[in-house]
Amino acid sequence: MYTLAEKYGLKIAEKLTIKAKPKVTKKPKPVDKEKTEFVFRTNTNKYEKEFQKVMIDYFKDQEKEALSVISKSYFPFDSIEEHILMPSIGLTRVFPRKKKVVQKGKSNESQEMKDLFEKRTKLHIKLVQKYVQKVIDLEDKRLDKDLLKKELVHDQSKFEEPEYTPYLHVNWHYHLKDKGEEYTPSEEIKNQMDKATFHHVKNNKHHPEYWDKSSTGDVINRNDRDKTPEKMVDATKMPLDYIASMVADWLAMSEEKKTDPFDWAKKMVNKRWKFTKAQVRLIDDLLGALAITKITVVGKKEIGLSTIFKASPNALPDRFDFSGWSYKDSKWNKRLQKEGGLFIKKVYDKEGRRVWDDLAYRIEGGLEGAFDIDNPLVQEFLEDYAFTFAQGINDTTVGSLQAAMSVGMEEGLGMDGIAKLVRDVFDNCSKYRSLLIARTETIRASNGAARMAYEQSGVVEGMEWLVTRDDRTCPFCMSMSGKIIGLDEVFFDLGDKLTVGAGKDKSTIVFDYEAVEHPPLHPNCRCTVIPRIYEEYQLPKSIGLRVFLKGGPGSGNYGHVGRRGQVGGSGGGTGTSPSLRGSSTDVNVVGQATVAAMKELNITDTDIESVVKVEGWSSKCKVDVERGTVVVNNTWKDKDGEDVGSMIFTLPIPSKNKEETGKAFFDYLTISADGQGKSVGSDVMRRSEDLFRKAGMTEVALLADISIGTYSWAKAGYDYSMKDTLTESKALLRNYVLDTSKNFGVKFSKERKVEIDKQIASCKSARDIAVFAIPELKAKVSKYKRLGDFENEDVPGKLVVDIGKAFMLADGAHGQWNGVKKLR
Repeated sequence: MYTLAEKYGLKIAEKLTIKAKPKVTKKPKPVDKEKTEFVFRTNTNKYEKEFQKVMIDYFKDQEKEALSVISKSYFPFDSIEEHILMPSIGLTRVFPRKKKVVQKGKSNESQEMKDLFEKRTKLHIKLVQKYVQKVIDLEDKRLDKDLLKKELVHDQSKFEEPEYTPYLHVNWHYHLKDKGEEYTPSEEIKNQMDKATFHHVKNNKHHPEYWDKSSTGDVINRNDRDKTPEKMVDATKMPLDYIASMVADWLAMSEEKKTDPFDWAKKMVNKRWKFTKAQVRLIDDLLGALAITKITVVGKKEIGLSTIFKASPNALPDRFDFSGWSYKDSKWNKRLQKEGGLFIKKVYDKEGRRVWDDLAYRIEGGLEGAFDIDNPLVQEFLEDYAFTFAQGINDTTVGSLQAAMSVGMEEGLGMDGIAKLVRDVFDNCSKYRSLLIARTETIRASNGAARMAYEQSGVVEGMEWLVTRDDRTCPFCMSMSGKIIGLDEVFFDLGDKLTVGAGKDKSTIVFDYEAVEHPPLHPNCRCTVIPRIYEEYQLPKSIGLRVFLKGGPGSGNYGHVGRRGQVGGSGGGTGTSPSLRGSSTDVNVVGQATVAAMKELNITDTDIESVVKVEGWSSKCKVDVERGTVVVNNTWKDKDGEDVGSMIFTLPIPSKNKEETGKAFFDYLTISADGQGKSVGSDVMRRSEDLFRKAGMTEVALLADISIGTYSWAKAGYDYSMKDTLTESKALLRNYVLDTSKNFGVKFSKERKVEIDKQIASCKSARDIAVFAIPELKAKVSKYKRLGDFENEDVPGKLVVDIGKAFMLADGAHGQWNGVKKLR
């Protein structure tokens, strides 16, 4: 049973792997714990973005042709019939366009109108109640459950005058409109409909108009009731609980009318109704959580992308066949084979060379030759890879379209409905599948290149599976950590299974598509492989430098920071620099290659020792060479042997990494709660920067995220690496100030608002944002948590903060940012 899609956020559990000839599997060798630790990093981010753009452009062009085919299947006939054009594009039937029928308004309301009104209104209320309950079940801390339960009573005013009679006609109007017919009521009925609609929106709190005291009957457009009015309705005072009720109303209506609630939101949010950033965030969050895969509902059956992508084309009725269309011919396969093949070859070439250079650092006497991308066997492999890749991607697209078409036709959808399903398929392709493909194939190509380089080198006897360890790592990958195979073996053979967990948590992957020679294990996998070098080629390891010092109790501060893709930071404290008494520092320089690289950077193990030493703590530091960089990996323990912190930073070696020369990167820095507030973090950072300068670095970069790093690194002098981030941050800060003032009940005069706007506009750096202050909004974090939009469990409630600090610290307010600090 394949459960990764449900458990780990994979958008589509589709098979993107490349078919390979199965090899005889030998059981993985047990992990030798005594062998040298080795961290292999793939530089995949830039490849992912590049290839994702290729895929997005490709899918957009396919969507245009698909919609063109759909439009050709509809002709203005009075009945369904075969057409001479259909076989040429793989379609077996066409559909009639509905005739428009003008029906004059009735002076008296018929029983048919009353029955229809009651049926549709009760259905709508039932659906609203369903979605309100789903909102309640989300347990969003921004919302009041008790207040939401009251919203389960919905639209009761429609059953009473002055709304009931006019709404019979409103309902009848939409009923005929859905059938493609027009309804022209009398002028008197039109007036009543306008007044009833205005009465409804002004007496029901889930409508934005209720909260705009200045709104008049002009907000109702007589000719098109869904059209945006000339004057936008101000809904900024609408509480979040009623925003949630409004979204439930949208979702119910979209389910009834088989439309997309996201499309409705795009047309209405800050176009028809004006909302704050906090309100928009809630709308986006609720739609994202409850309108999963843009569900289309017909009758009692729900149809969505989950149905489309899970359906087997072979099991679908042969009524709408795309197999004869150009998705299967050479046009699309050749294009993707060419564009994808260029990308795959590029990754193989660059990653193969990187791995080869890395191996050369680790071999006694170096490594002769170079990675050979032009080897005829390599070229043949890459051509087969690109062909199978393109065919696999297009087969999946065809299957998705066949499923969409068949589902749409079985439910009797018209041209617009089927076209909508096609757009959904490609919308998913652009938003999710393109990234899934780019990420998975980049990992596949980079690991394939590594294996190929190992095979060409002649000095590697095997590979070890290396897992990215964080809260996103799935149990399947975790179970593979440390598994070792020879270069003539595979991790899993065709038909093998991998099972993790037990009981209800038991999950299994069946490898029925290809043998697993290297990562990825599944779509979105982030694992890599590292080499096991023959012992006779390994460099002798240097003896670690152990210095015993005396001193007092431990201290610490600073928190998570910057590993590319997962980062953070904790606030720095104040105090004196730590003394050296009572501490022990162990600096282990691994191999002569690392010694040579350090010499090139003009740094020594003594320099590194001076960075990592902390009073009262023992430091264990490993210095190694990885992919053209010197990597310093340090951990701290207290006197009881408990972990109290860790740090990783990288320095590019000029002769091996010209692209990154002069740019240090702080991957990680974390200090436990016991050590925070005692200046450890800031002192370590200061000493690190001194080392960076000595090594010839001109700047240091990081990604501020996790815990309280977004604030800490701004205070430490790091600024936004991208200019647009400052502009976006100022806009977000202004909205945060306005929302917080409303939540706190603080009213600013017009003059004060202008003054605050000028103050925000004057911010020139991340530090200016972090220290931004408005006396009226200075408060304890506990107040921000109770009344405002603030969530961060790492920040104590008794801490008093200014609005800028609160903005930086609150989860989802400012957000992570790329930081850089000039060292010269």
